[in-house]
Amino acid sequence: MRENLKITTGIISVILALFHFSYISGIVAMSTMTLRVVHITLMMILAFIGFIYQSEEAAPKIVLFSVMGCILSGLTGGYILLRWETIVTSGGLTTALDGYMGSIMILTLIVITYKMIGKSLAIIVALFSIYPFIGQYLFGVFRIRTYSFERIFTFLYSTTQGIFGIPLGVAASYIIFFCIFGAFLGTFGVGDFMFKLSQKATNGLVASTAKTAIAFSTFMGMISGTAAGNVAVTGSLTIPMMNKSGYKRHESAAVEAVASTGGQIMPPIMGAAAFIMAEMTSTEYSVIMKSAIIPAILFFSSIYIIVHLISLRDNIDTGVNRNDEDANILSLIKSDGYLLFPIITLILFMVTGYSPLKSALYSIGIMLILHLIVKREFSKTFLVKVYNAIVDGAKSTMLISIACGVSGIIVGVISITGVGSKLSSIIIDASGGNLFIALLLTMVTSIILGMGLPTTAAYLIPVSVIAPALVQMGVPLLTAHMFIFLFACVSTITPPVALASYVAAGISEADINKVGWTGFRFATASYILPFMLVYSPAIMLSGDILSNILAVISGFVTIYCIAVSIVGYFNKKLSNAFRIAMLVIGLAIVKNNMVSNIVSLIIFTILTYSSLKNKGVKK
Repeated sequence: MRENLKITTGIISVILALFHFSYISGIVAMSTMTLRVVHITLMMILAFIGFIYQSEEAAPKIVLFSVMGCILSGLTGGYILLRWETIVTSGGLTTALDGYMGSIMILTLIVITYKMIGKSLAIIVALFSIYPFIGQYLFGVFRIRTYSFERIFTFLYSTTQGIFGIPLGVAASYIIFFCIFGAFLGTFGVGDFMFKLSQKATNGLVASTAKTAIAFSTFMGMISGTAAGNVAVTGSLTIPMMNKSGYKRHESAAVEAVASTGGQIMPPIMGAAAFIMAEMTSTEYSVIMKSAIIPAILFFSSIYIIVHLISLRDNIDTGVNRNDEDANILSLIKSDGYLLFPIITLILFMVTGYSPLKSALYSIGIMLILHLIVKREFSKTFLVKVYNAIVDGAKSTMLISIACGVSGIIVGVISITGVGSKLSSIIIDASGGNLFIALLLTMVTSIILGMGLPTTAAYLIPVSVIAPALVQMGVPLLTAHMFIFLFACVSTITPPVALASYVAAGISEADINKVGWTGFRFATASYILPFMLVYSPAIMLSGDILSNILAVISGFVTIYCIAVSIVGYFNKKLSNAFRIAMLVIGLAIVKNNMVSNIVSLIIFTILTYSSLKNKGVKK
């Protein structure tokens, strides 16, 4: 049975990929509704087939459950595919059957979410789904007027403001293609090449193995768009390497979890949520990339400095056993350097104004042509690799698409009930009009809502509710979204539910809680970084050249001070008073006040000089 399921999954994946290729290339013209309906329907079917495949034993009840799920997915998807045009042309007239079909699709999506993504997201979506029917019995700000069964479920099912809204539209238009692109990179050896390149680039450096993990996770994370998935792929290589070099098991796991999380904010591809942000803010993706580049560099600089200081503090992984042959990057580039071209061409195409989709499409074409030229693999093996890349890409998109679909339910309920504006008012009132307090409330809310969820859902849920409040308080729209997006990313390493840390702990065979809290500590600067975007908008390269330069310098001083405070080492082990002073300096600079910046930099210079004077710089 498993072999038949594998073949079925492959056929559906190829059909799905060809469907999207035909849309992207312009061969077939279709409405956005048709695109989204076909996409989510096939993804739901793949999810139910995958449920059987992942089960240890294909018990009759599991098979029956999955078959029924596939039938309901196809039935509800096919129904709205035939009905939506009639509904639109009639001015939105719907029937009771439309409502019943909508409720079945929503229930089916919730079941898939519960079984394959996580209970927390399924429960949240279920609560939002029933909220319009119980809201009349609630008190205060959560009390709403009565809504009929048909009104709610037809709105969520037959319009582009519910299931088939912007989140799913982005998944169907952008995310699936970049997941396929990432799968092609992995299948044709780009991932292995980048790991070797990372190793050679860091060979002989202090904390070389940890820095290899950071470099490799950065590259893979910006393609995968999921922290836990990135840890699973890269951690199997990097965590044992760090353990062998002398890092404590929980530290190795924490470093990998933090580095994998940061890959989602690193241009050019970033995570799936970045494409949704571009749509929701009506911002060109190139602007999103530009805004994220410095925050991403600061994020990775923070963990880079931390592993460097840990290596010096504990006298491990100091790079004294440098192997010149292993550090010969030129030999690697000479033999496999052509594997860099897909990434280089992707960046060049996007920078010169091509759409992300066209850029990825051309990059895949260039990669395949170069592979055939260099490897001369004119055989069945080449076709098998292409097939595997397509299947892997489609399967890796499945959970993201399901998360986007159920997130659309939440966004739709917020839209039709108007509860979003009420919650925004609560945040504004609770903060007393103070922006800093409002940002703190947003941070806490975003992290709590994002715990245990994929980054896409962790971003979509709070941004639908909270972003309007920040905008009302004067925060630019893109900055508000980026603020929430960053916290959606770090929610995967925030205890008590830190998915990326849990995966890393399993690979490292370390205590889960210890890894979670160590990762949280290592990522301290990442929780400060979003505030820097608000108070120093030039970090997003939105100001003049001088403002941008000053913002970047102050940003680096901030993350350096915080890193020194966390590790407790700067050429020597530091006293608690010194560590606290460095932390205060870093936090003071975030506010971006001229007086506090000058005073902080003076104190930082004095403390640094004092430390260097007492003990020379250790190399």
